[in-house]
Amino acid sequence: MRVSSVAKRGKELRRVAKKRPQVTYETPLNDLDNFIGTLSPFIGELVSAVVVVETVVFDPTHLLRLVGYEGALWEHLIEAQGPEESLLLLTAALADWVDFYFVTEPATMAIYADHDEYCTFFPKSEIARARLIRALDSAGYVRVDYHRGL
Repeated sequence: MRVSSVAKRGKELRRVAKKRPQVTYETPLNDLDNFIGTLSPFIGELVSAVVVVETVVFDPTHLLRLVGYEGALWEHLIEAQGPEESLLLLTAALADWVDFYFVTEPATMAIYADHDEYCTFFPKSEIARARLIRALDSAGYVRVDYHRGL
């Protein structure tokens, strides 16, 4: 994985996400592996993914351990290659108290998660949003009546 400093990327991601439908769920910290397993069909075949860390509330121990980085991660981009590494990156970011974007390549899904344990999904279409809701609701995850203003 590669770590780099990118303050402007968050603004670009906000513009992209603002145009997409959204739905927010509580982040199930005690069930992240199953949560990621439920999400993975909606993320698709990943070539790569990036996490853009906007805010760090507490030391992001999971992310730092995963990427082997010792510096500050605030306003940094972490790039993962391939599906396995990308999903590991998402899991580590969700486990830490950080606010971040997760964006896939190809661009099937954008996610914004925050330290308040809310995870907002920005799928490409309303149809994809409805399918995601059906899968997450069926798995027992808690949907939140919350619209993320970007």
